[in-house]
Amino acid sequence: MVKAGIDLGAHSVRLVIADEGLVYNEPTVAAFNEKGDVLAIGNQALELESCADPKVRVVRPIRENSVDIEALEAMLNDLCYEYRLFRMFQKTALVVCYPSHLEANVIERIRDTLNELGANRLYFDQEIWLAAIGSGVDLFLPVASCILSLGHSNCDLALFRNGHLVEQVSSEAFSGQGAAFMIRRWIEKKFRASIDEGQLQNLILTIGGVRLKQNDRTVKLSVADLETGEKRDILVSENEIVSVLSPFARSAGLWVSRFLEGLSFEDKADIRERGIIACGGGMQLTGLASQISVLADCPVYVTDDPENTVAKGLEILLDSLDEN
Repeated sequence: MVKAGIDLGAHSVRLVIADEGLVYNEPTVAAFNEKGDVLAIGNQALELESCADPKVRVVRPIRENSVDIEALEAMLNDLCYEYRLFRMFQKTALVVCYPSHLEANVIERIRDTLNELGANRLYFDQEIWLAAIGSGVDLFLPVASCILSLGHSNCDLALFRNGHLVEQVSSEAFSGQGAAFMIRRWIEKKFRASIDEGQLQNLILTIGGVRLKQNDRTVKLSVADLETGEKRDILVSENEIVSVLSPFARSAGLWVSRFLEGLSFEDKADIRERGIIACGGGMQLTGLASQISVLADCPVYVTDDPENTVAKGLEILLDSLDEN
């Protein structure tokens, strides 16, 4: 039996295959020709975005407020074909996780697509479940466990007890995309320039943080002037980014605090004693976990590999599936 898991994120798609691990981790992007045929997906599709060929259409299927379902289906079809997930005389079991903001009709369309491609068994659940599994927390304990998943497009906070998801809140404002938007807007205002997606993500990974540093590092960026479009270099410091993102960290911490205050006395006591387990690419911002911890008056522990905790959850779940 072929056993595979797909993490269908708005920013990236990850494919995990049993006994092989993470085999694909690339942007959720697809490129099409004028006839609608898929030219490339992932990084290769992203490269075609700058080719300025009017016959090439580059699509990000999962947006904040909309989903291009046809493009998403075509991308999944190409991914499944490339990695031979459906083979003659072999059954295929697929586990698919998705952002909490995807609507039920979109999930049904994806389910139908994968069934038509040849899936024998299909399991669907929100990313927060796989994040919880990947974090290593025992969700079946009779005490409360709290998981914070701060991904690119969505932030989910959930309470688990006795193997059940008891409480959950979600927000797009506290996603990695929200933090990126604040930095992009600041660059536009201060430097009257725009920054491309690749450099913005590199900036966040290099000096992105919410805690002031004594040794303030700087990075050089190539940006496009808003008026002329001409390229020029700018210098951005680590502490400048801290000043930009401090409101983001404060709002996220207060959001977590309000969630905890709405819980029962017993659940609050469990979480304040055991802490919140945090994951997702957004948790790579330096100092974010400690800022949330202070504002929420609760320990926050970040997983060893926050960006790939969901993929780890897929691996664990695939190992538990029987072969029948």
